[in-house]
Amino acid sequence: MSRFAAFAAIFYILFVDITGSFATKDSIKGVSEEMFNPSNRYSQSYILSFVQALVTNNPLPMNATTVLPPGAASLLYLDATDPSNHSTLGFNRDGCLQPLSSDHIYTSSYVARVLPLMLDGQSWHSINLTADWVLVDCSFQGRTLGDTTAFKVHVVDRQFSRLTSIFLQTMMIGHPLQQWSAACGTATISTMDLSTVRWQDGALTSSQEATYDVMVGTEFPYVDYPFDYVRLLNPASRSGAWEAVIVATGEPVTISGSTGTYRYSPRTQGRYSYFVWQLPTNPISYLSNIQWVNVVYTVDSWAWVRYILDMGISLILTTDTVVGVIASFNIYRTQRIVWIPDVYPGIQAEIMLRSLLLVAICVTTDWWHLFEYCMVKYTARQSWGYTEFVLDAVVRSDLQVLFLALFQLIASLLGLRLHVALLLAIYFGCYTSCDAIITAWPLQAEAASAWLYHNYLLNTLVANGGMDMWAYHENYETSWAVMAAQLVWFLLALAIATSYVVLAVVQTGYTRRRRANVVSDSGSIDGLSSISGPSSRHLSFTLIKSSFKAAFDANRVFKMNVKATEATIFERHVRRDQMTTFGLVAPLTDHVIIDDVVHASRSLVWLLGFVLLADDVLLFIEDVPKLWLNALLARDVFAIYGYKLNETKDSIAPLPERISAVSLPRLRSKTCVCLQLPKTTKAQLKQLQTIQLSWLLDRARRSVLALSSLFVLGSTYCYDNPGALKTQLQQHFGRIPRAEFEFYFNLSYSLYSVPNVLLPFFGGVLIDTYGVSIMALLLASLILAGQVVTALGSSFENIYLLLAGRVLFGLGGETMWVAQTTFVTHWFSPMELGFAIGINNCVATLGTLLNDVLSPWIAAAFDVTFALWTGSFVCVFSLVATILLVRLEARVPSRKAPPAASVRLWDLRHFSLGFWLIAALYIVVYACTGPFTNVAGSVLLERNYFVEPPMHCRRCGLGAYTNRTCETLAPSCPQSPPCAWPLPQLASNCSIVSAFDQFKCKKGPPYLQDDQINCDATAWRHGPLTHTYCSKKIDATAKATAMMAITPLVSAVFSPLSGSLVDSLGARAGLGLAADVAIAASHLLVRYTTSDVALALILSGIGQSLFAAAMWSGIPLVVAPRYVSTAFGAITSLSNVGLATVPLIVAQVYSRHQHYLPSVANVFVVLSACGVVLGLCLLVADAAVLGRVLSRRELAEDSASTERLLDATDLDL
Repeated sequence: MSRFAAFAAIFYILFVDITGSFATKDSIKGVSEEMFNPSNRYSQSYILSFVQALVTNNPLPMNATTVLPPGAASLLYLDATDPSNHSTLGFNRDGCLQPLSSDHIYTSSYVARVLPLMLDGQSWHSINLTADWVLVDCSFQGRTLGDTTAFKVHVVDRQFSRLTSIFLQTMMIGHPLQQWSAACGTATISTMDLSTVRWQDGALTSSQEATYDVMVGTEFPYVDYPFDYVRLLNPASRSGAWEAVIVATGEPVTISGSTGTYRYSPRTQGRYSYFVWQLPTNPISYLSNIQWVNVVYTVDSWAWVRYILDMGISLILTTDTVVGVIASFNIYRTQRIVWIPDVYPGIQAEIMLRSLLLVAICVTTDWWHLFEYCMVKYTARQSWGYTEFVLDAVVRSDLQVLFLALFQLIASLLGLRLHVALLLAIYFGCYTSCDAIITAWPLQAEAASAWLYHNYLLNTLVANGGMDMWAYHENYETSWAVMAAQLVWFLLALAIATSYVVLAVVQTGYTRRRRANVVSDSGSIDGLSSISGPSSRHLSFTLIKSSFKAAFDANRVFKMNVKATEATIFERHVRRDQMTTFGLVAPLTDHVIIDDVVHASRSLVWLLGFVLLADDVLLFIEDVPKLWLNALLARDVFAIYGYKLNETKDSIAPLPERISAVSLPRLRSKTCVCLQLPKTTKAQLKQLQTIQLSWLLDRARRSVLALSSLFVLGSTYCYDNPGALKTQLQQHFGRIPRAEFEFYFNLSYSLYSVPNVLLPFFGGVLIDTYGVSIMALLLASLILAGQVVTALGSSFENIYLLLAGRVLFGLGGETMWVAQTTFVTHWFSPMELGFAIGINNCVATLGTLLNDVLSPWIAAAFDVTFALWTGSFVCVFSLVATILLVRLEARVPSRKAPPAASVRLWDLRHFSLGFWLIAALYIVVYACTGPFTNVAGSVLLERNYFVEPPMHCRRCGLGAYTNRTCETLAPSCPQSPPCAWPLPQLASNCSIVSAFDQFKCKKGPPYLQDDQINCDATAWRHGPLTHTYCSKKIDATAKATAMMAITPLVSAVFSPLSGSLVDSLGARAGLGLAADVAIAASHLLVRYTTSDVALALILSGIGQSLFAAAMWSGIPLVVAPRYVSTAFGAITSLSNVGLATVPLIVAQVYSRHQHYLPSVANVFVVLSACGVVLGLCLLVADAAVLGRVLSRRELAEDSASTERLLDATDLDL
């Protein structure tokens, strides 16, 4: 039954995982649901008593209003001295009897300010505000709850013939044609003929059908513009928004209210709702109640990562279950034995990996999806705020994975076998009883309620002393009190499961002690004595995960005799890692003994990951679906290897064979009762080990190539982070003057290069001294630490912390390439090094391309800080690749490296004129191309994509935009793009915290400048007066940075061609000069033309790749062989001299002229011209002094070997 329970538990895991996956998929784009909550309304009762008194002709239970003379105070407050006794109702002139915090919107001055905005100049009503009475019902719940975003009054004429109800709510209005949104006030007004009202059966009724007039005031409550009359197209909206048309202009608009919380942007991560209110046909209902209708949205655009993880486990579970069911069926059909597979151990590794990645994702997103679940669930318990709509399946699935992974880890560390069905029963019981558990154990209840109430009130955006704005809000805070209060059931499940683990530890300890006594007493019987020597110690280390002895010890399962020894080969050498049968494992019999020979049981064979196919081949379980697919397609799409049984089916071939689908017309999955391994000679065993080692090494070499490429991905991605994000960083650090920021920006590159002026000299020696593995881990950690500090500097808006991060980043940046080359030379022969290093360079270039494309997009979608943190995640990825690479490196037999050469800088005096000319070229060319890449985004913005328009087109409200809005461009102004959008007419001393603060800003000089508009911040990006400007600038920045990717892309594609060209022609000096000319031409095009910049960038990419191929391969030809490594180190260091100094020159030039064109462009033109001059000098020197050593093709064949040139261990400094 226990195995059956474990098998049944798989289906529950599969159900939870699949439902969670689909729910996660829905949350990526967002999912909504209409929520009608009858309690989500504002009611009032005093006005009903007033109408009842009027229609029943009873004496009014209040002061006689008819005796008030015309012209007396027209604003009256209907209130009762005893709210429970309506006979105490009366009118008051000075306000409600019980003052409340929201009464300032019901004062006579504010009412006199608001009502004319809606009613003056309108012909659809007969209200006379100077003669009619305006009634405030003091029992209106909006008032009693302190809601200053909802306003309701009633107007009654002096003849008591009509009663008009006016409800005003602050909302948002969207203009689809103009693609902008703004705050608004929406008023629904309904007039009831009192002659149609009757008092029947203890209730008010009306024979009149209610009609509604709708008025909308754009930018209300921040600006008091007259309201516009609109016609609702869907008055009974079920989408949370009204589609409407402004009658005066015919413009379509959308009107909706919003409430809730989001992060980054409402379409990224959020839990919020849009709402309107019912417009009932019964006028009495509208008189007494305002009933809201909400459409709730939940979205998590980052959920796609979790979705991929979810579906992977579901697929593996489904595959293993199908294979296990087929195997079980075949066992029963052939042997009449009921065998139940234990499927869960097949996904233990995947569960652990998924849980680790899930935790990493949760940390990255600040636990948003779990926090959203807790926030919604616990808020619903307060009977206010959110309606209880949340994707429970997502949280149920993710918490189950974390729960199982945690106890799987504990079981592995303690050497235990825990029953997965029992753990799932604990989890399921606590999950289904969560409401009762939370009620019985109110953990952090007060703190959670306080935080939620505060968060709820943040929906109110304070305006200018009158009504306030109600809208969803941005909140990045994760309240651990809320999570603890809602997840107390999960904590209880952990506690119960921990008790189960303690009991299992006690039982296992007792069983092991008793088993140890038995083995001790019978150690010499049947050859079951303990194995001694190094092998046993290694096996013990493999099987024992903690200080507790393993429950399944190979020394007890496999006997030490001739027959028993052969029974260990298969498990030890083919699936040795799977022998550790700890974790969430169903009870099983490990082995059976037949004729004094130990055989693995079918359950153990299954647990080790094998099935017997067609009574002939032993296969890995995961290979069975691949073989089925091969058979279905009638071709070998996948390479499948298996171990064939001999003719008598009592032993297994020692060597694996490739299994072709064509050779197996009938594929059936079976297992046998037991497996006996074949007799194998020592020679066969050695051959088996050699073949397996060769197979592992072949796979390892491919892994090393991939991992060594990923090793530097973080460095190449993050190096140009500042360049790709320059505009966003400048906006982010808007408090720093533009010229000063330009200095800091260029300093960030100089600080990277300064350490690398010397480090390349010593990098190889450090690697030789301390080992490539230790140095690789250190360098990858430095890269990660540097990027993290850089991102922290952006998070805290501390430019000095950001610069410190760049220094730390530079300590590991350049030396990583030496370590990468060392890894590759350890695993690849000299004939393969060219291909391997080519792959390394392609992936490195890919990192640069990804940064150029992804970083601006991420900054536009979220903010620049998040883009920098994304770089940190790429560095984490590279660090993980480094760890895996180091593990692979440890598998290579160590070889004694030659002693590290001493550093002899004095050797530079032996270098020829050719070397110094090449070194000068490297300084000039790298100083020209590198710093230009840093500022290329800004140069392209100024030149092509966000060009400064003419003076009369630069600001809204001035010049061509006098008496015009900036919703469209003025006819006399150039198009945008390529020109910049006009700046808003805002004063420079504006303090913008929220988007609506822009309405509070003055509109006089001195005006806001472009460097003061931080489009990286939500308040500016979505501001009503700056959203168009920011949208245009963000698009222009994205186009500019996308164009920056052309140069590295062309360089990556052209590099192999350049190398082949140099190898075939020689002529390095001539090709180097051609490269210099191409680079100079690209800068001349940027400086002196307005043509498409793509041609200039393509020329630059070709020039850089050709220059590197010609000059780098020429270095060994101009120095003595014993100085080759020193020359390479010197060139690398001298290159960083130019990279460290020129950015500071660029910053100084920009600070003086405040433009990139033409002043900064002139710097690069001069440098590229110096490169052409030096190229000419090298060409002449090669012919006159060097004896055409750089032009003779055959010299390349006589130069040092590839291994000599590229192996970092041979650096001779």
